Amino acid sequence: MGKWLQKNQGDPAFEKINEKHNHLHALAQSALRMYEKKEYAFFLLPYIDIVAYSYTIRDMLLHFYFVEHLDSIYIDPLSGLPNYLQLFHSIETFSADKSLFVFNIEGFSHINMVHGHKKSNKIIKEIANYLNSRCEEGMAYRIYADEFAVILPTQGREKKMRELKDGIEAYPFQIDATPIDIRLYGSVARVGPNVLELCEYGLIASREQHGIIANADTIEKKQLEAFAENISFQQKLRLAFMDNRIKLYYQPILDLKHNRIEKYEALMRLEDDDGTIHTPAFFLDTLKSMYLYPEVTKLVIQQAFSYFKDKPYGFSLNLTYGDIKNPELRTFIVTILKNNPETASRCTFELIESEAILNMEEIHAFIKMAHDYGAKVAIDDFGSGYSNYDLVFNLEIDYIKIDGSLIKNLLNDNKSQIMVNSIITLAEEKGAKVIAEWVSDPALLEKVKEIGIEYAQGFHIGKPAPDLHSAEL
Repeated sequence: MGKWLQKNQGDPAFEKINEKHNHLHALAQSALRMYEKKEYAFFLLPYIDIVAYSYTIRDMLLHFYFVEHLDSIYIDPLSGLPNYLQLFHSIETFSADKSLFVFNIEGFSHINMVHGHKKSNKIIKEIANYLNSRCEEGMAYRIYADEFAVILPTQGREKKMRELKDGIEAYPFQIDATPIDIRLYGSVARVGPNVLELCEYGLIASREQHGIIANADTIEKKQLEAFAENISFQQKLRLAFMDNRIKLYYQPILDLKHNRIEKYEALMRLEDDDGTIHTPAFFLDTLKSMYLYPEVTKLVIQQAFSYFKDKPYGFSLNLTYGDIKNPELRTFIVTILKNNPETASRCTFELIESEAILNMEEIHAFIKMAHDYGAKVAIDDFGSGYSNYDLVFNLEIDYIKIDGSLIKNLLNDNKSQIMVNSIITLAEEKGAKVIAEWVSDPALLEKVKEIGIEYAQGFHIGKPAPDLHSAEL
């Protein structure tokens, strides 16, 4: 292993593994000396650490495998199947002689609750292997969680769907020697406009019909309207995702030194089926409770990287602590940074201050990873409520975004002025730059310039908009 690590010296991913490997080697030598001296009581101490380091290295090697061998944002790292991003692209290349069969596992959330996510993932992998062995190469997809899709010839699709459904339901799934019965519900539709949305409506119908595969080709407009009136908010979010109605809006950030727009913050929006645009305040709490949430985050990141790839601007993306600790999402982020180094160098990940203190070790590791691949990190909403100044001192951040509640009162509130000045001093000590949020009028902009803040963001600079030109006032 040492030679393998030496061969790849310089790669950030390998350097981390190498560091752990060196510690493991030193522990092993120490343990051997104690064992030879028959100091068995002391031998147990390094032995326990050896086991812990071994598991850590194993996890890091698995992470390396995902990034190196599934080196694409279009591959689902758990199942190895093409993911929903690839499915979106694939559908555009097919005509009505192909059909989309989408299915879910009934009660999979209960299996997760009883056995835990790690053990339940075994079922996801086995279903993926089953689909790969019985479908044309590249025609089976994992959309998210327990939802899969298969592209089939429209002619004779009923027989093929029945074979797949019956085969999976008859498969001898087990977790810890306990048999797991699987039942599927699904829907099918010819490839065409809004086929993913139609299949999602079909899934709702199939669940109500106890697993009978719903033919979404026969769903009429009146039925869709009836569905829309009765479906839950979570189902509406699923439909929005499948119909590609999760959008990005862009708000400009002004470089005050050079008086020019230098970067944009990418902000998630939900387009309702009637065209109404909703901010995250309307849907984010519900979305975070769904299995769908990590996939939406991946979609947002991919959209931003694609949009800014050929544009001369920096851009920022919001991440939560939950995003950072999700291993599949971390793998996705590493992969997209690694495969897009120039775009990555213009990307900033914004972490909310109140969440950044939840696990400093994990946050520190994420920041180091982002820096290793050329991206930057900002602490967002700094100064809201009780601010943890130790957070800034202990983390190598690039930007501090001062919470808008302080900025909006900067002209007439002495306490806000003192707080803002202290944050500027803190940033200078750390070599971080400061961004003022909620800059809403010319007087506030002049004040922000006067006290030495480098960047400004707010409605006076520009409102969030679906394209860069209309975002600038």
